[in-house]
Amino acid sequence: MMQTSARAGFLKAYQTVQIDPQKYLAEMKRAHRLPIHTWSDMFHVEESIVHGYANQIIKSSMRTAGLEGAEKWAGRLVPVISAGFAATLNYYFVRAWGRRAQKHFAERHRQVRAHGLPQSRILNLPVTGTPRLRSAN
Repeated sequence: MMQTSARAGFLKAYQTVQIDPQKYLAEMKRAHRLPIHTWSDMFHVEESIVHGYANQIIKSSMRTAGLEGAEKWAGRLVPVISAGFAATLNYYFVRAWGRRAQKHFAERHRQVRAHGLPQSRILNLPVTGTPRLRSAN
């Protein structure tokens, strides 16, 4: 049962990361000078040796997975960062134009308070000598 589960897990892992088991076996045999010809021969290798190699392989796999994960998340963060940059530019742009609009309308308000409303070309209303705005007092 355990071997079947492990075999199914390894097959899924091999399909996911696309590792050829025979090439990996040959590379492991060459790199670690192991007297093996099949994966079953690993059961005849001393346990302390296998654990040392397994730890190296796991650390290497973790490093590789970490790099792939970082690459994946970096690709996802680029749009978020660019959206944040665009939002910041938009904020400062709108703030600057808002200040300009406030200055313009404040000046316009002061002119109307001082001189009255100009003649309306749309409504054809006559201009009176008194301002049409009521005082705030």
